[in-house]
Amino acid sequence: MSLANPRIGLMHVRIKICKDAIKERKIFLILRGLIQTRAFDLAWAHCQVELRHLHLSAQDAHLFQRLAAYIVYSSPDLRANRITLSANRQGQSALWRFGISGDNPIVLATVAEIEQLPLVRQLLAAQSFLRLKGLEFDLIL
Repeated sequence: MSLANPRIGLMHVRIKICKDAIKERKIFLILRGLIQTRAFDLAWAHCQVELRHLHLSAQDAHLFQRLAAYIVYSSPDLRANRITLSANRQGQSALWRFGISGDNPIVLATVAEIEQLPLVRQLLAAQSFLRLKGLEFDLIL
């Protein structure tokens, strides 16, 4: 059995157990349980350090993960209507003049009033958090 988590970064843990070397199944199961518990403990500790570093709560992380689901699995309800999409004749290269490559998913937020600044801060925090998790997107305000 091999437990490895490349996302942990500094703490890359790889543990192998050779079943042939362990004669009794009961001992093998106990050792496997201990190793899995340790791996989960290390992952939890890493997550806590990451959240503290970004000044985020567990609720923030949960909210950002829900946003990630909408980015990865886009809903037709969040897209422009068919008429607007079919009227676009410019293509991806038209985004370049705005500094947007078009290679990443785009999250667009319209900010009209100063009272919406907390939303802007939250979206910037979400972008930082999700970038650490390997999900990059272009945030357009």
